[in-house]
Amino acid sequence: MMDTRTARGAMQRIMNRLTISFIGVLVAASLSVGQDDGSVHGTVVDDSGMPVKGATVYAHPLDRPMAGIVPHDISDENGSFTISKLDYGRYSVSAAKPDEGYPELNFAFYTGFHAKLSVIRLSAQHKSATVALHLGKKAGILKGTVADAITG
Repeated sequence: MMDTRTARGAMQRIMNRLTISFIGVLVAASLSVGQDDGSVHGTVVDDSGMPVKGATVYAHPLDRPMAGIVPHDISDENGSFTISKLDYGRYSVSAAKPDEGYPELNFAFYTGFHAKLSVIRLSAQHKSATVALHLGKKAGILKGTVADAITG
C-alpha cells in the first residue's frame, strides 16, 4: 500500500505530464491557426434594399469552438464589408447595428430569426464567399425601470 507522500508524488508527476501534453496541444493548435486564408465579403442592406453604413458583420465559426474575438468587419458607406484571414470551415455570417434597432441575430434569444443568417463553407477549393445580408425590419426597443416590491 502506498503512503501519502508517495501517492502525492505520483499524482504530481501525472499532473505535470498532463500539463506538458496540454501545452503541446495548444502550441500545435496555435501553429495551425491562420494557415488557411479564406474570406467572406458582401453587402449589408436594410428592409428597403438601401446600403447600411456602420453595421458590424460577424463570421461565427460553426464547426469548432471560438477562441478569442469573433471575426468581424464594419460595413462602409456602400454597405460593403470584407472579413479575411478566416480558417477553412463553416461560418454563420450575420450583421447587426443595435443602436439603430438591428440586433445581433446569432444570440439564442433570436432563435426564430435564423433565416436572416447566411451559412457559408470555406475550403481550399472555395477560398471566398459572397453574401448579401438583409437586416430586415428593426426590432422594438424596450425602455423602462425594473423595481422590486420590497426596495422599490
